[in-house]
Amino acid sequence: MTKSFLNYLTLAVFSSTLFGVPLTAQDPKSNVLDPYKSLAGEPLDEASELEKLTFSGTQQWGERHLKSIKDGPRHLRDWKRFIVVPDPPSNTSARTKAELDHLVGLKKLRTPEKQKVIEAERASDGLEIGEFRLGGLPKTHPKLNDLIVFTFWEVEPIVMSIKFSKDRVRPSFLRPGIEPTIDLPVHSAYPSGHSTMCHCYAYVLADVMPQKIQEFEASARSVAINREIAGVHYVSDSAAGRDLAKQIYDLLKKLPEYQALVKAAKEEVASKKN
Repeated sequence: MTKSFLNYLTLAVFSSTLFGVPLTAQDPKSNVLDPYKSLAGEPLDEASELEKLTFSGTQQWGERHLKSIKDGPRHLRDWKRFIVVPDPPSNTSARTKAELDHLVGLKKLRTPEKQKVIEAERASDGLEIGEFRLGGLPKTHPKLNDLIVFTFWEVEPIVMSIKFSKDRVRPSFLRPGIEPTIDLPVHSAYPSGHSTMCHCYAYVLADVMPQKIQEFEASARSVAINREIAGVHYVSDSAAGRDLAKQIYDLLKKLPEYQALVKAAKEEVASKKN
């Protein structure tokens, strides 16, 4: 693994442009070439035992997440007709090797202060998107909270269903030296649920406050990267989450129920400025 290659991958992670690029050039929803497609490096032996590892072969699904899959989204019932998520890189691919190396390198960013943030972001109430801490919205912005809750119940069943179908093993099973700083989530790695949810929240909040879109997106990227620093997600999990969030948002914004909630949230935000 060359130093220049690792530098490239690091830049890709922290670039707002590359972070949003879909994972494969074959994705029919994208005309943008995958910046990772031609990365240098030799893959591992495909016959390696590592290639056989999956989430379902290393961990068990949480009951709540399985119920979410069974229940499905409340409004976007036909989402499978419109959403396309490519398969993740294989366990022994050169790309996965590079991502595992990158996660080991991110360990240097682990500090007590960073760990506090990572712990807080494990639950929805501890997430901060721009100026808004989601756990405080019921008291400060109840209409905005209604919009966030509506979004949650559409996004979670979709991302969990895709996670179930992709069955990607968590990175620390491929590279024990990653040493996650939090308990491993009880659902598979790909795509990142935190990246999907927080990017979707960013797009939704931008419908209410469009002038703050960059601030909201920066917060979503930060949450996704923190999950990488914690050692529970690959870079490609985060990138797939952002791409999935945009696809879900494009469906959400067409719903009359969503549009009504956005209107109410806009009025609420405007009233607090007066």
